[in-house]
Amino acid sequence: MPVPLPLCQRHGITLYCKRDDLIHGEISGNKWRKLKYGLLYAAERELTHLLSFGGAFSNHIAALAAAGHHFGFTTTGIIRGEPDAANPTLKRAAELGMKLHFVDRQTYRRRHEPEYLEQLQRQHRNTLILPEGGSHALALPGVGEILTEIDIEYDSLITAVGSGGTLAGLIAADQGKHQLLGIPVVKDNSLAARIQRLVAEQAPHYQAAPSHWQLLHGYSAGGYGKVPATLQQELIELAQHCPIPLEPVYTGKAFLALMSLIKEGYFPAGHKIIFLHTGGLQGLAGLAYRGLFQMPNTKPN
Repeated sequence: MPVPLPLCQRHGITLYCKRDDLIHGEISGNKWRKLKYGLLYAAERELTHLLSFGGAFSNHIAALAAAGHHFGFTTTGIIRGEPDAANPTLKRAAELGMKLHFVDRQTYRRRHEPEYLEQLQRQHRNTLILPEGGSHALALPGVGEILTEIDIEYDSLITAVGSGGTLAGLIAADQGKHQLLGIPVVKDNSLAARIQRLVAEQAPHYQAAPSHWQLLHGYSAGGYGKVPATLQQELIELAQHCPIPLEPVYTGKAFLALMSLIKEGYFPAGHKIIFLHTGGLQGLAGLAYRGLFQMPNTKPN
């Protein structure tokens, strides 16, 4: 959809938004894209159970619980932290049939260790174990399909970056046709290397040029999940003239970064940009529940 903001018009920029948040009410955005081929893999091998990891308000856990419910898989979430029956994300996940297993931070840090994953695999038969955030080799082809749905000419595509899977999938599928820009919402020095590794796994014969994709740091507002007062105010002001619903953890930070880049003249006049909306709006209920952020026109569930 076109986004005719006054700032873009002043700088000669044509802005569109790819609304992946509208794919489904509960399995939307990059979480559906990452899950799609994992679900097919599990179904083809008659695996009946999906297990993954996440924080107490994880978009990935929310989407996995919904996917399991709709596609006939049992699900388990390894959750960092203590039980909270009123947490809107976990409450909904449990309603959709997900078994929640809470662990302390020390145990949660083991989520990438082969020995720990092998232990979980022995405990859970007929199970596909998915990494935190859903970024793995099976996730990238689904992300790449985003580009096949874009039927307009454009110069750049910009997206929020957390675990790196979304940007990696776009890089592997785009093959250097467009400029791809990622806005990290985390402070993670290993992010670029992780993206390069994921791209190499998906497209081993493609060497992405530095000019093809970039991570533009400095827009995380203090780090993952941080929602300072200045960010809140900027999003509230933006909502008065922007028709796109945003949240402050991923899409809000990325969209505000894009506005800053346009204002600074980063893009030449005549440039056509697509902002990829990666979903995550379910997280607004959790932010309101914790008293961290609430848009004027939203109410906590």
